[in-house]
Amino acid sequence: MFLKRFKGLTIHSQFMLLVLSLYHVQAQSPITLTTEQSGNFTNVKKYINESPNQDSAFVYIVKFSKDLTKETKGLLSDEIHYPLAQMLIDTSGKNASEKKEFATTLLGLLTRDTTTELSTLVRPLDLWMKIQASAKNPTQVTTLINKFIKNEVESNDLYASKSGRYGVLIYKAIVGNPALSEVSEQLFVALSKQFGNAPISVTESTPYDELRRRSWLRYIYASLNLLRAINTQNLEEKESSLKIAFKNSPDRIDLTNYGFYYDMPFLFGADKISFQSDYLTFLTQQKADNNKLIPVLLEMSLADPTHKSQLEEVYGRTDNNKMSFEAYWLENVNSRSANIPPIELSMLDDKKFLGKELNGKWILIDFWGTWCAPCREEHPDLENLYQSYIKPKQDKMTVLTIACNDKKDKVLGYIQEKKFTFPVAMSDGKVEKSFAVTYYPTKLLITPQGKYLRVPNGKNWVEFVKLYTGL
Repeated sequence: MFLKRFKGLTIHSQFMLLVLSLYHVQAQSPITLTTEQSGNFTNVKKYINESPNQDSAFVYIVKFSKDLTKETKGLLSDEIHYPLAQMLIDTSGKNASEKKEFATTLLGLLTRDTTTELSTLVRPLDLWMKIQASAKNPTQVTTLINKFIKNEVESNDLYASKSGRYGVLIYKAIVGNPALSEVSEQLFVALSKQFGNAPISVTESTPYDELRRRSWLRYIYASLNLLRAINTQNLEEKESSLKIAFKNSPDRIDLTNYGFYYDMPFLFGADKISFQSDYLTFLTQQKADNNKLIPVLLEMSLADPTHKSQLEEVYGRTDNNKMSFEAYWLENVNSRSANIPPIELSMLDDKKFLGKELNGKWILIDFWGTWCAPCREEHPDLENLYQSYIKPKQDKMTVLTIACNDKKDKVLGYIQEKKFTFPVAMSDGKVEKSFAVTYYPTKLLITPQGKYLRVPNGKNWVEFVKLYTGL
């Protein structure tokens, strides 16, 4: 169940590779812990990940769980619902049986603790494990699931406690079992109601933590509906479920934070990021007409522009087009983008950059710093993109990189040392706030009409820029 490319690594090694692969350097203020809290949490991680010891881990978890705040509860929740839960389901990794025995024993200790916050935190995981252990006893499973619905779905935060994930895992285990069909349907309805009430309205400037919550809720809800679609023969019900999975599949905003990334191996494996192609495949098999396919392909292309050529092909086959495909694409990109705030910055050569003077052009903006290792790692690709793609099209596109939390002489020395030629401006300390930048590097695309959108993080950002601009 571990991510294939992380196999053999410790949980924290996996997480660090994940962070690097997503190129996130958080700019938000770190959670402030007292000396005692910091020491306790360090030992929690030590005795779960580095030197597994259930008794020591239990002692420090209990100590850390006293007087939990929203932030410290989040830290503890991550330790319980990621590394600890992973040990309980992994059967192929190194020392898997020993890890499972350790995690099972620790979970048993935690469920016997009387601390309200702690018992609430571990309860969804504990119920999931008990349901698995009772698989051959439908009556017992039904009783446990009813308890899960009442306490973990109807009366709990699906995200904070990860009960949404465990609910979908339970549904996955029982759907299709005739002896559990009634309680399976009850679980599906309860989860659907809560997920349907949970979505967060977001913009390009929504705080990072809320973006992660939103992407997680949408991914888990999409997973639930894909399972529903897979396990029904009713075409109307299948299409309805696939459509919900499609609508909640990670979009471009979700792909700027991957809040669901660590949940993928629990549900479908490491490679199941999108649910959109499942719906497209169904529509194709049902011989849907082009007018039904176009809005589906449009949403897929806006999240992942590798689908854009297919969208253009289908768009070209329709008879009632009122605009060119380029105009159609721009209209839809702009309708889902935010108005650009004013930009007026000093370049390294002391010239002024005035955003309003570049109306009519695409602009790629990159927020970075010499102190940011992931930023520096991307710069050779940025230089190549600038020289080979942007500079030859400077009448239609330009680039601006903005050095943040840095000193001019240090930035200048770095650019000269690396022989980079892309334009660099110094932040005025305000521009990153006006764009709600909370991690580095952050890349934005400004459309010729003065709207902006975030470029998803990861190794494919260059392809995203090329395909989105289509120059």
